[in-house]
Amino acid sequence: MKTKFRIISVAAALAVTISLCPFIFAADSDYDSSTDPLISYSYLEERLSELQEEIESLQSEILSVDNSSLETRLTELESRISDIESEISELAAQLAKIDSGSSSSSSSSGSDFVEVQFTKGDIIYATGGALELVLRSGSAVVVSSSSTLGLCDMSLGIDIMNGGLVVYNHLLLIPKGDDERGIKITSSTASIMLRGSYYVVEG
Repeated sequence: MKTKFRIISVAAALAVTISLCPFIFAADSDYDSSTDPLISYSYLEERLSELQEEIESLQSEILSVDNSSLETRLTELESRISDIESEISELAAQLAKIDSGSSSSSSSSGSDFVEVQFTKGDIIYATGGALELVLRSGSAVVVSSSSTLGLCDMSLGIDIMNGGLVVYNHLLLIPKGDDERGIKITSSTASIMLRGSYYVVEG
């Protein structure tokens, strides 16, 4: 009886999560990627679609798990469902920010650095080519959608991975745009010198 109840619980959790995905996409039915400079929007939509497919696959697997490995597999499925729900919530929040106009794009002119002021929670991403950054005041951390790709600290010759602290007055390089690598401001304000094209997801 306990196992049967767990199967029903997992299936219910999957059903709720699946029901969220069409709502997220429906909110953006008028989106036109050809007029939006933020190419990462398409990445978010693609990732949401992948998560929806994975949820549907997990739902099918629940019905086909054999009894000998049922308890172990159900525990694994419950853990994966929790991870998916967290990621969907995070992606939905990012899409909502972009939809509401809370993103802006800009670039420095020529080969010169420009100094820009940011506030807590702002995330700076590169667009197109490489972006160079120097943190002049405040604090920030690296953000990356990959566990194996970070930002290059050219002053030290090392990579700073997701969650790593940005060192004051060090030259950082985001090697290419639109791959979900950037820096997030963690202080109330921060001053950063930038060279290259970038956009900001406001905190």
